[in-house]
Amino acid sequence: MNLEVVKSYALVILVCISFMLTFSLWSYQSTNKLVEEGGYVSQEDMDLDGTVETKKSLIQPYMLIFDEYNHYSGFEDPTDRQALYKDMQEWVLYNIRINEANGKPDDDKKIEMIFPDALPMKLIPSLFTINNTEEIRLPENVLFERVYITFTSNNSLTFTFLSTDGQTQVQFDVNNTQKRDLLQSYMNGEEELIAYEVIEESEHAIYIPSDSITFMKYSSNYAEIDPNKMRNALFQEPSRAIINQSEENELWFQDSQRTMQVYSNRIGMEFVNPLEYLGNQIDILDLLDKSITRTNSYKGWTQEFHLENLDSSLSSFRYRMFYNGYPVFSNDNLAMIEELWINNELSELKRPLFNITNIREDVEVELPSGSEIISYLEDYSAIELSEIQDIQVGYRLSYQETPIKKLSFTPTWYMKVNDNWEPISIDDELLFSKGVS
Repeated sequence: MNLEVVKSYALVILVCISFMLTFSLWSYQSTNKLVEEGGYVSQEDMDLDGTVETKKSLIQPYMLIFDEYNHYSGFEDPTDRQALYKDMQEWVLYNIRINEANGKPDDDKKIEMIFPDALPMKLIPSLFTINNTEEIRLPENVLFERVYITFTSNNSLTFTFLSTDGQTQVQFDVNNTQKRDLLQSYMNGEEELIAYEVIEESEHAIYIPSDSITFMKYSSNYAEIDPNKMRNALFQEPSRAIINQSEENELWFQDSQRTMQVYSNRIGMEFVNPLEYLGNQIDILDLLDKSITRTNSYKGWTQEFHLENLDSSLSSFRYRMFYNGYPVFSNDNLAMIEELWINNELSELKRPLFNITNIREDVEVELPSGSEIISYLEDYSAIELSEIQDIQVGYRLSYQETPIKKLSFTPTWYMKVNDNWEPISIDDELLFSKGVS
């Protein structure tokens, strides 16, 4: 056989192999049902059936106090406060001034708006409607936690965003007679408010309702969220995550780098993606956008959540669950979404894994008055009032798995000490029970 014949046979074989490879590629169907073209997972495979939120909806004050000659009042129903704040967000703020300050305004009549944590001044345009936003230059690295609304002589309002050190203020005007009259009607007692007590001993004034509070205890069924949906949302290649079950009935999802632990109760989880900090300084507001967008991508706001803590030094966020306008507390990590970011990537996540169903009223609960709480803390507490960071009414969340899956929301007084929330029970000999998240 001469060389030319050998070349011809070789060419025919190569053509056949090429044809077979091409046909195989055309007819190939992936057995991986989770990872689609480009490595992405379908929305359906990671949808937690929650809502899509924005900075405007997630960042809200937890207190609006009407101060008239040092007599304090506020809303009995926190949903009324939320409604008023939502309306305020649409008021047009204009005529910005940035000045030195010497503490809060000394006006005899003012409204004090209190956010749960210090926020960058640069966040103001994301929360309120600002005229000529593109022209304003807000101070860098200055934080605010309290906003004061005062009445001017020309029938307008002034919003004063006071820095946390009390040395800088950013002011805007609101030229809207109707809105001024609305706030004045609260001051005049034309709208239903209740009296509040003030504790001045702490670093910042703490306001609590003076009289006893009566509201409902609730219970509900709950539906567990399929942990595979969180695996699909958090792992780069979900199909490569190995699943194990511990002797304690915990589920573990692991790939070569990431780990996701689903607690034995199946309604809470923790995700860890260990990353080495490279020293890249990421703007905390850019990270906040990424945090919200990431959770929105799988509709992870499964209940009402509000931002409680924003820590620029740690690049971390904490979002607390709310019900009926009240904060929810739990010692089982079931009332918080907590995130830690490193190098612009999500490194840690803790969150609940349930949806509330069939919520119903149980019994009416009357809590001690704010005056009684203050007296009790003054007389029996081992903690000085000056060490208490905040006091609030909220719901204590507990759960049972048998004979039916059930959640309970019990009205309870809470205090914040050393950045931890503790339940207060006047009937208990000990002031504090186990700390909750």
